[in-house]
Amino acid sequence: MGTRRNVLLGGADSHQSRKLPGAEIQRPLATVVIGGLISATLLTLLVLPTVYTWLEERWDARQRHHASSALPKGQSETPVAAFGGSSANEYARRQLLYLAESATPEFSVNRQAHWDGLYTTKHPTELSWYQAEPVRSLELLRDAGAGRGTAIIDVGGGDSVFVDAVVNEGLGHVTVLDISGAALTRAKAALGPRASDIRWMEADVTRAELTPHSFDVWHDRAAFHFLTDSEERGQYVERCASALRSGGSLVVATFAADGPTHCSGLEVVRYSLDGLLDEFGDEFALQRGITDVHFTPRGVEQHFTIALFRRR
Repeated sequence: MGTRRNVLLGGADSHQSRKLPGAEIQRPLATVVIGGLISATLLTLLVLPTVYTWLEERWDARQRHHASSALPKGQSETPVAAFGGSSANEYARRQLLYLAESATPEFSVNRQAHWDGLYTTKHPTELSWYQAEPVRSLELLRDAGAGRGTAIIDVGGGDSVFVDAVVNEGLGHVTVLDISGAALTRAKAALGPRASDIRWMEADVTRAELTPHSFDVWHDRAAFHFLTDSEERGQYVERCASALRSGGSLVVATFAADGPTHCSGLEVVRYSLDGLLDEFGDEFALQRGITDVHFTPRGVEQHFTIALFRRR
């Protein structure tokens, strides 16, 4: 009986040993997998951030060098003020910023995600279009006859200080329209209690539902030039013409013909005054045209074309 039990046990041990030959292969395989995961983690957390930071610093230095060498010729009738004048958290911010700025229409999920990404990861003074005071915009608002009773819509207003300046100077009642909810949230926070006096619209201007003949002034400092599709530009002009009252004013600023070809990782359309007339001329009459210079917070020179139109 004991012999039989020993045989059975021995058979069981033999059977068990035959079930585990894969252990000799699995251990090295597990080592490879775990080693790969550790290497990938180190690459993501240490190597890539270091490379991105180095490249960004090199790019910033190069841009500042070009800007400083070009600065003397950039002085215009209204210089800089015209249009602007813990490590883990920093890494996360840089990663989001890199993804947002390198996105293109083909690869970004949608426009809203793109702009929300920028406004979530960048301080206002890091945005290329930042301006401490909207001198030129206020100048053209006055040319348009804006006053306390003027109904103004600021298209693509983001978190700019334009709305603050209009409220401070009593130049009208403002509606701020932007595709980015993150931008509007920041703008409301900056205004504080006065934000309740502003109408906020989170919408794509080419699809926004605007009440006909409800505005006296349509202000767009740098949104129109992002519309690279002619059909969308037509939708923009159609909504602008419909929303403005007869005799109302359009203030629009875009990159000039010799301005940047891209902004915030997106392609733009550059315009001369004649180019803006081609887009808006059927519905609007040109009142004034300006070629202006803006310097980004990093000191890079950008040329703008600005036009004041009157609704026919």
